Amino acid sequence: MNNITKNQNRKELIKMLEAQRYLYSKAKRIFNTRISVSLTIAIIGPMLISNFDQTKVFVAAISIAYILLDIILLEKMESRSREYAAKIQELFDVTLFELGWNNVVIGKKPEMELIYENSSKFIANKKNNSSELKNWYPEKINELDPLSATLICQRSNVWWDVNLRKNFIRLLYLLLIVFLVFGICISIIKNQDAKTMVILLFSFFNLFKILLKQINSQEATIKNTEHIKDHLEKLIEDTMDGNKSKSDLKNNIRIIQDEIYRHRKFCFSLPDWLHKFFRETNEKQMVYNADIHVAKLSKVQILE
Repeated sequence: MNNITKNQNRKELIKMLEAQRYLYSKAKRIFNTRISVSLTIAIIGPMLISNFDQTKVFVAAISIAYILLDIILLEKMESRSREYAAKIQELFDVTLFELGWNNVVIGKKPEMELIYENSSKFIANKKNNSSELKNWYPEKINELDPLSATLICQRSNVWWDVNLRKNFIRLLYLLLIVFLVFGICISIIKNQDAKTMVILLFSFFNLFKILLKQINSQEATIKNTEHIKDHLEKLIEDTMDGNKSKSDLKNNIRIIQDEIYRHRKFCFSLPDWLHKFFRETNEKQMVYNADIHVAKLSKVQILE
């Protein structure tokens, strides 16, 4: 009754997935660099201060310089890559689900040259496998009309994101606690005076800034994404009850798609290893939930 699972593997759509995957990975690499340099300063700084008193000014200067570099350059580079990726992913969705492009919310469509360039970079990396991008949505949704199938696809995307972020935020809290305890323990063991302790802990500042910003961002993202998921589930229930016409569904689906785009554009990208680690478990749960909804929606006749 719809062509979503067939069309999702079309060459031009796979190119979009390759491009957005590369750009999201680029944003993640920039974030990893930010974290790595912050970790290096946070670990080596206290050691230098504890063993070489004359390095206090040097460590403080390096910490301040990197904070400025992070705010002025690195953070913006990460954000720009994520925005390009979100636009390309949005183009994939609206093409696959046959939705209109919302210029007001999203702006100009990404150029084909941008897609080709980043798709080529994805393919050039031998570690990447384009076959992993195929068959994302389960075959079961073929039984549904296009609008109902789109609802299930949107719900699957949102559920997957929420589940990953909940696992990621647990890791962030653990890292924050570990490095806070590490800094305090070094100060106590070395019996540092108050001034030295402040300088020592200052070397952790950018790391704490990034981790706390990530935690706050992830918590806000989860709250917002769960709100989208709740709205989708209510919409699915209303559709099952026969309370939605085709025009109502189309309008609601477009509104939800706008929210999904905003989420992708502004939220922090999750590490690739996190996706890979939970992929098999999440896929099984996603297919199971999709099958349940398909079984119910396949019996529904949507009003004109």
